[in-house]
Amino acid sequence: MQELILSIPLCDSWPADNLIWHYHSRGLFSVRTAYYMLISDSLSSSRSSSTAENSLWRTIWRCNGPPRTRLFGWRAAKGIFPYAVAIAKCVSSFPKGCVICGHLETLMLSWSVHFASQIWEGCGFDTTLWTTRFHTIVDCLDNAQFSLDNDCFRNFLVVMCECWNARNRFIFNNPNCDWNSSGKKAFDFVHSYRATHALESRESHPPVP
Repeated sequence: MQELILSIPLCDSWPADNLIWHYHSRGLFSVRTAYYMLISDSLSSSRSSSTAENSLWRTIWRCNGPPRTRLFGWRAAKGIFPYAVAIAKCVSSFPKGCVICGHLETLMLSWSVHFASQIWEGCGFDTTLWTTRFHTIVDCLDNAQFSLDNDCFRNFLVVMCECWNARNRFIFNNPNCDWNSSGKKAFDFVHSYRATHALESRESHPPVP
């Protein structure tokens, strides 16, 4: 068979073989077209996110609460916080241990150290919603969005935000705080915000007589 294939005559008028870069109309390689190819591939990968993840983004951004609560939810899902493990990725000599409990400090750990547990328990959320059985914060938030209604999910984000703020206060400012009441104070702030926002909306759009 090999001899038969090699014996097939080829056209002498065909041009010699060339390498063709099909990302260019003339088949020519350039750094510019390679850059656009990489950007295109990156955008294609980002567009292929799962339906569940897209649902999570919508739930966070449509959350009926202060803008900072929605921003916190987005940052949490993206992991944009200066916890020890994240800092160590940029600064190799940075210690990865939590200064509070000594364990490897991941973002999930911030929700479950001793004072954070007190905040969660003081707010009455089911422990299965916030314990470290979740591998990532996205898994935790994704489970919460399907387990809670919109208002409860907003409150869930509020408690998460308060746990992070409490972590910072514990490290940098006030380690002796009444953690049980911290979550409730955060709830009061959100309810006050919503009431003020509703009042301003009514005053700016009075009913037509």
